[in-house]
Amino acid sequence: MLKKFFSVTFALCFAQPVLAETSEISRIAEEYSGLSGTVIPAPNSEAKRTYIDLGTEDGVRAGDVFTVFSRKESVEHPITNEKIAIEPSVETVLGITRSNQSYSDAQILKGKPPAPGSRIKRFGGLPAYFIDTETKGRDLYAKLRRQIPQIKWLGYLNAPLDEARTGFNGLIFRYSEPTLQVDYVPGWPVGSHSLGKHHFAPQAQDLTARPQNERGHQIDPNYVLSLEPRPISSDILVQESRILIAAGTADQVTITSIADDQARELTRFTVPNKNQLLAVRWWKPQNLPQTFLALTTWDGKDVEGMLLMLDTDQVTVLRTDLPFILGAFDLNADKTPETLIGQAFERERFFGRSVQELTLNSNLSLRLQKPALHLPDTFNVIGALIADLTGDEQMEFVSIRNQELIVKDNDGNILHRTARNVGTRTSSLIYELDPEREFSPVIHVYLNPSPILATQIEAQHPAILFPRSQEPPPSFSHQATTPAKPSWATSDSGMTNPLKATYRIG
Repeated sequence: MLKKFFSVTFALCFAQPVLAETSEISRIAEEYSGLSGTVIPAPNSEAKRTYIDLGTEDGVRAGDVFTVFSRKESVEHPITNEKIAIEPSVETVLGITRSNQSYSDAQILKGKPPAPGSRIKRFGGLPAYFIDTETKGRDLYAKLRRQIPQIKWLGYLNAPLDEARTGFNGLIFRYSEPTLQVDYVPGWPVGSHSLGKHHFAPQAQDLTARPQNERGHQIDPNYVLSLEPRPISSDILVQESRILIAAGTADQVTITSIADDQARELTRFTVPNKNQLLAVRWWKPQNLPQTFLALTTWDGKDVEGMLLMLDTDQVTVLRTDLPFILGAFDLNADKTPETLIGQAFERERFFGRSVQELTLNSNLSLRLQKPALHLPDTFNVIGALIADLTGDEQMEFVSIRNQELIVKDNDGNILHRTARNVGTRTSSLIYELDPEREFSPVIHVYLNPSPILATQIEAQHPAILFPRSQEPPPSFSHQATTPAKPSWATSDSGMTNPLKATYRIG
């Protein structure tokens, strides 16, 4: 049987220099967010073990702590006679010992074995102290207390660990610049996070081997760093005579044109309906001369997709009521994103299972249809790239998911998976799973920039450029981790740390 060999080089780039302090804190807040799940039955051969229905695809890691609550009770207000739900007490504390893709093994740290079907919540209702003997982390404590509301914060202590309450069972956040150490006491290390003493000055990078696209335009993912204020989402569209950059903050979008190495701001506009911007993408349908922007926004309760048309130097709103997360893709390999895919919003997982392809008629009326391309079940339209990497006329699917860059084939088989720390975490959203409930689980979502397919100078293979954070994966020991230094990895360019993945297809 004829075998095909191919090589793809994954180049590590930094779309953000070093994460801003707010992004660092948001990253920690995500790792301690109140994920909700269920205890599931153990196999007959493992009857004494405890399993939960959350795994690595949900962001669960070894060291995480989950709680099982008693039944919720209510009391009657003495004046209004209204029923007031009282938060239940913690019955059982579980520590994750191993996390698989869709489930995790847990060890009982406190309480009795939970019955299958028991509801669980990550770090839910656990008491916590913040220990800061150097008195340098008071602002950090205040921000964590706001962003991790499911933890019962007992207070800030400028005292050694042993001066916390005698016999205390709960979380200890101990800050000693630059390290935040988290433990469930007694005896369960949770994580160690390096925040850095001097936060987040941009690092100089050697761009002498900057990648190019097929039209010869240089692509510098770091260019958007010069824009003020710094964007949370951005996208690049290469045209014959210029490069267009759309860069958005939470409430406005700026469009910049680059031609003859000169940058010029074309327009700046506020996100329609006073929504929060989550992602911005360029879209250039093949059947129309106009260029469009696809915005994914949050209206306070739900996702709202928007289409805007760029006409000369002005932007016109086309639609603002689309119930989709929007992503644009270049499926015909002409370096222009001609295919727009809308993904339904589902409160439980954010990225829903239903997808639609959006097209425009000549009169700019919108038409929905089933995508011609089969998408993997776990595909997200934000933070993704669709391209034929192998030259076999079959699409591969590249996505950033749970801090990993994953490449899948058309059948959903994983061809490559990077180490962790992928993504910028600059665009995020926190919302309640059930806003009508008094105590609702909180969902925390990060929307990553899409990887870029580019041709490296003096290289034989395509390069996938993707942002990678400088923070190493959390350590689950009592030793502080050391931040990794930034470096560029490219193929055949003489630069440091080439990272190549060669696959055999047959």
